[in-house]
Amino acid sequence: MPSPPSSELPRDLRELMVALASGQRHFPGLRLPDLNGVDLDLSGCDLSGSCFRDARFGHARLRGATVSSASFQQALLWGADLSALRAERSFWHDADLSFALPQRAQLHGADLRDACLYGANLAGADLQGANLSGCDLRDVNLSGAHLQGADLSWAQLPDPFPPRR
Repeated sequence: MPSPPSSELPRDLRELMVALASGQRHFPGLRLPDLNGVDLDLSGCDLSGSCFRDARFGHARLRGATVSSASFQQALLWGADLSALRAERSFWHDADLSFALPQRAQLHGADLRDACLYGANLAGADLQGANLSGCDLRDVNLSGAHLQGADLSWAQLPDPFPPRR
């Protein structure tokens, strides 16, 4: 499907909701900083190269969405369903992904510096070459995650041998 001209992209939440209700799922280059997208369903949408800086996506659904090269800097995504998200080279610096579900997400080369990942489920996620510097990964499910070449400088990692009780 060809990309719509930028003048046809939604300019606010109301226009985005109308486009979604009409079945549209192709929004590359969308610029909606400060969006209040709590509980929004963007599953399967193409949001490549979009900007959602300081947006709020609490409990939103982005299952299977494509957000390659998109920016979620300082966005709040607590409890969001990001399963099977395609987010190569995306930017999540200082984002709050507490209790988010990015399992099986493709985050190859993503910048997650200083992101809050408390309670996030990154099981089976592709984090190869991702920047996770400064992240607290102690309460993150990383089972089966691919971390080859990831930058873990200053990251707090889970203790492989927790104390016996």
